[in-house]
Amino acid sequence: MKTMATESVGTALQPVCHAVFVQGNDEFFYNRDIFSYESGGEKTVGYNANIQFTVASPARRVWPIFKDFNLWQNDFGHYYSGAFGDKEGEMVHITDKNRGPPQGFYIVEHSIPEHLLVLAQPVCETDGIKHIGTHAFILTDRGHKTVVTGLMQHAKRSATLDVAGTIAEYDVMIREAKVHKWATVLGQALRARVAASPSSP
Repeated sequence: MKTMATESVGTALQPVCHAVFVQGNDEFFYNRDIFSYESGGEKTVGYNANIQFTVASPARRVWPIFKDFNLWQNDFGHYYSGAFGDKEGEMVHITDKNRGPPQGFYIVEHSIPEHLLVLAQPVCETDGIKHIGTHAFILTDRGHKTVVTGLMQHAKRSATLDVAGTIAEYDVMIREAKVHKWATVLGQALRARVAASPSSP
């Protein structure tokens, strides 16, 4: 874990990086950084999470499973109202139980089968704080395998945002719990579902 600036908040084009946490091995890589900036009279604090792992099948066989997060994220308690890969230009919601009430929303900005999925979370304001999220996933063929790369950004924005307090909150959030989720649950679940798929080698 590398700790950096804690005072300034930077600008939208040059945000300040406050902490970087990197962990990984030959099968899984996870890189997180916390940032802040000020623009238009509002302060923003957020974190970027980069994940990367490999699935032992080509992208044409990974995509039919990957595009529907329900097929490999339900065991972690994530349920979605539709398959992202089939919903370009539409909104999909997430909940913590099958057919439960919506707890968050995603707009599918782009879906390029076997290659790319881009999601944006509509700005949600709670107690004067705006919650923002943008996510992109890329599938890259490498031999007979697929490299899955994801970038997930979450942020809070407000004119009166407690920058130091929000940095401390995210500093705790991006550690072991997030690594566990992707390294030992979601990545493994995707690999298992693809391996069990009739279309897999």
